[in-house]
Amino acid sequence: MINVAPIQNPAALARYFAQETAPMKWDGNVAAFLQIRGQAVTRDGLAMAASGRSPGDGRPLYQRASPQRRLGWDVVFAPAKSVSVAALVSAQGDCVLRAHRWAVESAFGLLVEPAAAVRVRANPVHGGWQLTGAMLFTHAVHRTNREREPHLHSHLLIMNVTLGPCGALRALEIGPVFERMAALERVYNHELCRILRQNGIDAEPSSCGKMVIAAIEASGAVHRAFSKAHARVVHQAGPIAAKIQGERQGAGVPPLRPEALTPLARQMANDRYRPPKLSGMERKLTRLHWRLRLDQATRDLIDDASKPSKGVRRQALRQARSQIQDLDRLIAQTSSQLQPRMAKRQLSSIQVMAGCMADVPAVPAAQILTAAHQRSARVSERLKRDERECRVHAGLALAGLRFLDTLEPTAQIQVTPPALAAALAARVPPAARRLRGAVTLDRAMATAQGHIPYLAHGALGPTLHRHFNCTPTHGQRP
Repeated sequence: MINVAPIQNPAALARYFAQETAPMKWDGNVAAFLQIRGQAVTRDGLAMAASGRSPGDGRPLYQRASPQRRLGWDVVFAPAKSVSVAALVSAQGDCVLRAHRWAVESAFGLLVEPAAAVRVRANPVHGGWQLTGAMLFTHAVHRTNREREPHLHSHLLIMNVTLGPCGALRALEIGPVFERMAALERVYNHELCRILRQNGIDAEPSSCGKMVIAAIEASGAVHRAFSKAHARVVHQAGPIAAKIQGERQGAGVPPLRPEALTPLARQMANDRYRPPKLSGMERKLTRLHWRLRLDQATRDLIDDASKPSKGVRRQALRQARSQIQDLDRLIAQTSSQLQPRMAKRQLSSIQVMAGCMADVPAVPAAQILTAAHQRSARVSERLKRDERECRVHAGLALAGLRFLDTLEPTAQIQVTPPALAAALAARVPPAARRLRGAVTLDRAMATAQGHIPYLAHGALGPTLHRHFNCTPTHGQRP
């Protein structure tokens, strides 16, 4: 599961992250620009970055300071409960921890940081922003929840600053990041499953797309011991859902559907009745603490499910070798289904990557994205070439219509719309016919009634200008 929340208070942010977690480091292209990449994150430095000042020397990161300015965003990556228990309770949990951290950094590096953008008011292309690929962020790993249960999750703290087109520090536009959120979750789960299987841990996708360790997920003892927070939210969501439906019924509003009501009620229960997080809990609750809460049978089950297996590792390697050979074919099929002409080039490549992941689970996400970019570039170049050819042939057709327009209407020269359409269709290549689409020259010709000596300027000119980018410059009829 991946959630994004705005950062509200710099002091609370610094107190929460700088004291409760393992050492963090500054990262991103903005950190390299400020010459602080790789430096440790301190409490004062985190508060300064959230307030709009450089953690290194304290200089302002942007020109105008406003109390309504967004401080930053907190992107949370959380695996399934079985992965958290395997990482924090089993004796071989360090391997799962490394896989989780790699999956987070891989998904963030592939999709989030390249989506950094600045607002461009003069250019409405790409939704009014321009991609910069520069961020200032840090990665914090947490191991507990507020119920003192093992809950592995990562916080990516993104500061509201990026590098503008001229190298100036500007505010960060988060819109492209939200567009990639669905693909971001799929990349994280894909990479987590791939790394776990490469290390011999048998992970598989669940019905909702999360990567789980099936033996741990099916154990009722594990859920009874470490799912108290989920049970509390489910129990408290029932009265909240009933209250929501009652208020809507009293106001004469139709009731909510269950698929919309259940997540809403659970989110309200989680926000309303969430207990406070105790200070120093990340250091006090260790692996030994949670293992003492379980009996021997449950500990053995968790250890066996998390133990590396040579068979799983060999199978993952065989799958990767065979799936790489079919990668180009699958990307070509997915590209044709997604119609890259109808979407932006970069976003269509990401959609192709996300669509291929279920078919090639053993191939790295970076390799799938690279192949999708190459395919998208080839398709884009071919479409541009076809469009140029279409405009050339459309220009020739326009020249022919101008010639017909200058002829005197005599008994020997009677041009009907179907006849002229057939003559043009024989001379225009298939690419031009695809470009014209549903509204073409034929529709403009079909508006005329009966036999006419020439086509009306009012119908022909706008049609050619709209579909072939040709300026209607008809001469006056002699």
